[in-house]
Amino acid sequence: MIKINLTQELIQKATNLVDYYGFGHRGFADGNRTEQIVGVCGELAIRELLGLGDLEPKGFDGGYDFNFGDRFVDIKTMGRSVDPEPEFVNNVMAIQMDYKSTHFIFCSLNKKTRVLTICGWATKEDVKQKGEFYAQGMPRKRSDGTSLICKASLYEIKNSVLNRLETVSELKDTFIF
Repeated sequence: MIKINLTQELIQKATNLVDYYGFGHRGFADGNRTEQIVGVCGELAIRELLGLGDLEPKGFDGGYDFNFGDRFVDIKTMGRSVDPEPEFVNNVMAIQMDYKSTHFIFCSLNKKTRVLTICGWATKEDVKQKGEFYAQGMPRKRSDGTSLICKASLYEIKNSVLNRLETVSELKDTFIF
């Protein structure tokens, strides 16, 4: 896993982008303001690591954040109050399986320490095969004993089954060619 200390400047940039543009365009389960800021922080940090330049929102992004060749990559970032563990899951909305994305980079943002962890990556097929599907309205029991009702159909994939990334060089070699 790759750990990145987020700067206040990056967090403020993400906040400004969310406040100005808003990023919920599916019409359901779009995430609240905090969840959108977390997601944009992850995207900004990855874009910076890969040298992709500024995020320039232009409405719905087609389900991916950047592409190289035939790889359409969506960055998925979950906000947490702890560092990620191998048994922690990442969510991909089922509707995203119909979008253009072919690869997902999964990140976890510890909101207390402001450390973004790049947990790994998976293809869309990996998510379908290695993840668990939960239909909208289904109860979902968490490992800590709490539960929730799924707001939308989704796949969950554990950190332990993701393709690992240990260095920024591996990230670049995997996604920039």
